[in-house]
Amino acid sequence: MQGKFTLFQKNNYKGSGGISEREKVEMVTVVPFQRCWTKLRRGNKYTTVSLSEDQAAAVKAAFSCVICRDPMKDPMFASCCTTVLGCRACLDQWQDGHAHCPKCRTDDFSFHIQSVVGLDDALTALHNIIS
Repeated sequence: MQGKFTLFQKNNYKGSGGISEREKVEMVTVVPFQRCWTKLRRGNKYTTVSLSEDQAAAVKAAFSCVICRDPMKDPMFASCCTTVLGCRACLDQWQDGHAHCPKCRTDDFSFHIQSVVGLDDALTALHNIIS
């Protein structure tokens, strides 16, 4: 996704009215998700990212299985089209009847797929946010 996003960070202090105030923060760099998540957990802070409907649809499409169109479960990467394609179960079933990639149609598909590790929690959280 391109463009500027505005993040709001919930602070742990109370404002003059006794209500938690939010501080506007501009995102200027992209950091690895794990590092960002660790900092948020340690600081006991909340971050909200606002997306337009078009942006949310683009994110949802990017992380949806190309076969079942649901959010990916146990995602698999295809080196032939350099894409995270979809669920392991869907791709295993695809391979039973097809020898080509479901996205780019490259032959010998079985030699081009690999498991993606460490995205399950992020994909679950993402699904809860944009569905």
